[in-house]
Amino acid sequence: MDTGLGRGGVQMSVWDDLARAAALHEASGAIRIVGLWTQLSYADAPEDPVNERQLAVFRRGEAVAQSYGLRFEAVHTSTSARALTRPTSELYGDTVRIGLALFGVSPVSGTSSHFWGLSPVLSVTAPIVQVKFLEAGARIGYDESHRLSRDGYIGLVPMGYADGVPKYLSRGADVSVRGRRHAVVAVNMDQFLIDLGRDPVPVGAVATILGSDGAVTIDANDWGAAIGSYGDEIVVRFGAGLPRTY
Repeated sequence: MDTGLGRGGVQMSVWDDLARAAALHEASGAIRIVGLWTQLSYADAPEDPVNERQLAVFRRGEAVAQSYGLRFEAVHTSTSARALTRPTSELYGDTVRIGLALFGVSPVSGTSSHFWGLSPVLSVTAPIVQVKFLEAGARIGYDESHRLSRDGYIGLVPMGYADGVPKYLSRGADVSVRGRRHAVVAVNMDQFLIDLGRDPVPVGAVATILGSDGAVTIDANDWGAAIGSYGDEIVVRFGAGLPRTY
């Protein structure tokens, strides 16, 4: 049911007609109705009052459907964020759609996985394939987008926006190398550059793009925040072309 998100589902304005038709088709044996659900517009902000307005619409729609004799095996309105932030008594329905939390990524804006006791179940790593020394003032990246403020080393990681690394990640994201954070300074189609500072690392050293490296954890939400988004967008960006180890 579309209660306000405007995505999939049927709006309340035509819900009565749909419920009546569905009940007739179910009675004839043509279909079987098993569930009813909606997606909240502020699923990642469970305290937003819009959610309660949408739930009120959903309850009205459920009542209309029941008035035509429809009974549901599953009714659900809650995602990972709502399940983590609301008591069970406030989770309307009998089913919860756990999605992002299954990956150990916080589904709630402004909070870390650690805050909720979640452990990331995936990591993304790549070797550094080139290390070079550049002097202060050197400009690198497309359109000379980054200027080195001091002498130092730059590392080349063979992944880019064709692999799911956001092009504008250089606005404030890090990777970890040997347990130390290093800023992403430029992203190209199939490679990106990191600032290694004054201490070089050998070619072949592993850059942890997502996941834990010693005491450092690079969270998907860290990268999401750097591009004005969330961790779920980061997680789904990494395509089938990347080698996977289970």
